[in-house]
Amino acid sequence: MSNLYLLDLTDNKLSGTIRVSDGTSPGLDLLLNARHFHLGKNQLTGGIPPNLFSSNMKLLHVLFDSNQLNGSFPSTLELVQTLEVIRLDRNSLTGPILFNFTNLPNLSELYLSNNKFSGSIPDLSGKNLLTYVDMSNNSFDASLIPPWFSSLQSMTSLIMERTQLQGPMNATLFSPAQLQSL
Repeated sequence: MSNLYLLDLTDNKLSGTIRVSDGTSPGLDLLLNARHFHLGKNQLTGGIPPNLFSSNMKLLHVLFDSNQLNGSFPSTLELVQTLEVIRLDRNSLTGPILFNFTNLPNLSELYLSNNKFSGSIPDLSGKNLLTYVDMSNNSFDASLIPPWFSSLQSMTSLIMERTQLQGPMNATLFSPAQLQSL
């Protein structure tokens, strides 16, 4: 399956953990040419293995939404510089997001809502291709509205309900020309 382009197992009743190779059995980490990992809307459990992602991958989409995944945000995602869409929403992922989004130049959609993320709201400064961001319903630290909100000119949807934003709301928040939903 080394030439597999699309792995789409969305909307099934798959259970268990996300498999990675262990020397005796293969796993998703060996699908280096795949562009799409669509595993959303299943019953997958456990953490997202850190060794699932590598710089040799050509992934465009990582869709693990609506499962029962726990553990922390997989920081090794930043190794996959081709990523355009990340969907980790509707799981039970926890802890701070210690991730450098600057290593993902093509990122256009980021879904992190309905988890248990904490710490600071991730900094998405300079992500000029981002059109959709949803970080709602997490446990981020109370903070002022980040400056990057108004600097992302391609942004069409920014969803931040129940993220403990505070402070003054000024006109620059509404400055992105393409903004349709805030």
